[in-house]
Amino acid sequence: MFGHTKEGRKFYNSTEWIECKESYKRKRIAVDGGLCEDCHVNLGYIVHHTIELNHENYKDPNISLNHDRLKYVCKQCHDKEHGYCNRERNPKRVIFDNNGDVIPVFVAENDEI
Repeated sequence: MFGHTKEGRKFYNSTEWIECKESYKRKRIAVDGGLCEDCHVNLGYIVHHTIELNHENYKDPNISLNHDRLKYVCKQCHDKEHGYCNRERNPKRVIFDNNGDVIPVFVAENDEI
């Protein structure tokens, strides 16, 4: 994921990006109070690029700093968009039976509990 690379962190910490995202948030707050642009129920949480940034396109301001390519979304909608839903950060390693005894749980990396 681009945001976790050295170049990505540098971009997301840049003055240009910070000013861009803050001005976009102000714009969305003026339009509808800052509601999520996807669900229109929750308040926005993160400014999301509609075109995923990568090492080839992040230097193109028409993609990375263009309000027309951004949306303000809540955490739930952002996580759904990135496929973070239905995954636990720390999957269960054990469960307990009716007697309270520990039962180890072995889960393949892509399996759900």
